Amino acid sequence: MNLMDTTTTEGWPERPRHWPDVLTDLEVCQLLGLDAGRSPEQARRTLRHIRRTQGGPADLGRIGGAVRFRKATVDAWLVSREQLRSRRDSENKQAGSKGRKSYCVSGYKRFV
Repeated sequence: MNLMDTTTTEGWPERPRHWPDVLTDLEVCQLLGLDAGRSPEQARRTLRHIRRTQGGPADLGRIGGAVRFRKATVDAWLVSREQLRSRRDSENKQAGSKGRKSYCVSGYKRFV
């Protein structure tokens, strides 16, 4: 394998051409790009970490012994993350224009 190539297909199912309405946790990992350079178990752990610490996409529950997600819920979570990021960027630009640096501690904006 090329050292610059960070993708791995070992243990991963083939990516679907069209994402179904109900996704497995592995399909969510693939949709979010967590499969690049990670094993399926590493990607699952990363997804669990994102869900616990960043309010990641809510699951539909266990169906057939596997955690399932609605694609619409994952898409809505991605949109909310993009909006949050753009809001933070604009706040940082405003804080920068005032000559103050901002940093985030436990979700509270502080200026120094």
